[in-house]
Amino acid sequence: MPVKSATKLKLINLGFTRLISHALAYDGEGWDDVILMSFEEVWLCVTEYAKDLHKRQGVQPTAWFISMDKLKLYRLMEDAKLNWIEFNKSRGRVRGKELQIEKDRTELWWPVITKENKILLGLRKLQFLNWTTKYPIK
Repeated sequence: MPVKSATKLKLINLGFTRLISHALAYDGEGWDDVILMSFEEVWLCVTEYAKDLHKRQGVQPTAWFISMDKLKLYRLMEDAKLNWIEFNKSRGRVRGKELQIEKDRTELWWPVITKENKILLGLRKLQFLNWTTKYPIK
C-alpha cells in the first residue's frame, strides 16, 4: 500500500509503525503540527485512532496496540529523534555547531507535560527540598 502523505512517510522513516504514522497524520496534520504535539496529545491520538478503527471497520486492534503502553511509545519517540539527527548527519545537512542546534531543536519535539507522565516515564524524580539552606531559621 503506497504512502500518500509526506508526514506519514517521514514518520515511517523515523521508525514509527504504519498505524501510528497514519494515526498522527490522520486529520491532515502537517509535519510541523505533528512535532509540536505534546506526548499526551500523541498518546490520545494513537489510542483514539485504534478505537475508531475498531468501531468503523471492525478491525481488531493488533497485539502491538493492545500491549501498547506509554513507556513503549515514549521510547519509540525518543528513537525517532535520534534517527532524525542521524539521518541529517548522514546526508551532510548538519555539521559542527549546526548539529548541536539540531539536537536542541529535536528536544522540543513531543514534550511531556503532566506530572504523572513525567514520573511514569522516569523523567522527574521527586526530591526532598531542603528549605533551610535558602531560608535559614533565625
